[in-house]
Amino acid sequence: MAIIFKETYLTIEKNEREPFARLVWSGDLTNEQYKKGWQAALKAMQDLDLRKAINDQRALGNVSMEAYAWMTTVFFPAALKQLGRLDMAILPSKKLFTKLSAQNMQNKMSAIDMNFNKEYFLELAEAETWLANTSEIA
Repeated sequence: MAIIFKETYLTIEKNEREPFARLVWSGDLTNEQYKKGWQAALKAMQDLDLRKAINDQRALGNVSMEAYAWMTTVFFPAALKQLGRLDMAILPSKKLFTKLSAQNMQNKMSAIDMNFNKEYFLELAEAETWLANTSEIA
């Protein structure tokens, strides 16, 4: 994996074998960190012409409901307009509240936009296999 972006709260890597990015979140995030992280992810995906990502939240701590609401109502609609389609494999946080909040917001996104395809996994290898087998057709 080649590192594209690195901060204490997020590392974005590009898979060398398959056309996808891996976002590895860590710790409790401020609203600003959460927004900056997602904006960095979008830029990396645009620069590398990627439409697939692993959203690894296993080490993610607390994120505010305000930040999740921004992701759902502002960020993802704009990102999907720019990307056209996004396949996302999600490795959920181990923190129950964070996990449930993220799932709730991501389920809302799937209901709103058919170009957002997501699945949840417990193991990285399963997530990588699923992404490798998702369609490239937008």
